[in-house]
Amino acid sequence: MKITFFMLFIANTAFSQTDALGIISNDANYSRVINQNNLVDKKNEVKIEGSPYLFNEYNLSKIGDYKDEINIKYNIFSDEVEFVKNGQLLALNKTPDLSKIRFINYNTILVLKEINGNNGYYLELFNNNGRQLLKKLKIRLEKGRTSQNSYDLDRNSRYIEDEPIYYFFIENNLIASNKLKKIEGDLEKKGYNIKEILKKEKLSIKKDQDLIKLINLINK
Repeated sequence: MKITFFMLFIANTAFSQTDALGIISNDANYSRVINQNNLVDKKNEVKIEGSPYLFNEYNLSKIGDYKDEINIKYNIFSDEVEFVKNGQLLALNKTPDLSKIRFINYNTILVLKEINGNNGYYLELFNNNGRQLLKKLKIRLEKGRTSQNSYDLDRNSRYIEDEPIYYFFIENNLIASNKLKKIEGDLEKKGYNIKEILKKEKLSIKKDQDLIKLINLINK
């Protein structure tokens, strides 16, 4: 049976009081869509500074080929796409039919892809003519500590954004993957005239938009 999504009424009040996703009441379909092993209970969560999310608010999104739109949040730290169902915070299953997510208001695309044995979510910066550029966002948790003396201060745990990793594919073959400061050298070793293009087009390898232009210009 085909899984169907439908929008529930979203009030202008706090989203926690509403459901993000309506799923037909069929246990088989329900288990296919929801990662039931990843129910999240945040009632007793210790205060953590910063945010683990791509966007802090729930966003209307298009998932896979399903025609209806739902409200979700992407948790970078746990690498899960979260939504609310019956007052519970749940996560989508990482399955092929749910592998492409478009955040409508931000025109941002999140894709599920297995790279080097890791089946996770990546921002899709570019996908055209058999070329794809993905960006893996990274957030780590720095644990807090209790002050040891009167001259010291307590420190809360906090989420810290780490340097992302980029993946460049041609016809689904991984050509280069690295942090920005190294990807230029990796592409040069593959025989691409990166330095020449950067100089001619006045591009910076450290900017996403310039990196997209670079990928589009390689051996064109």
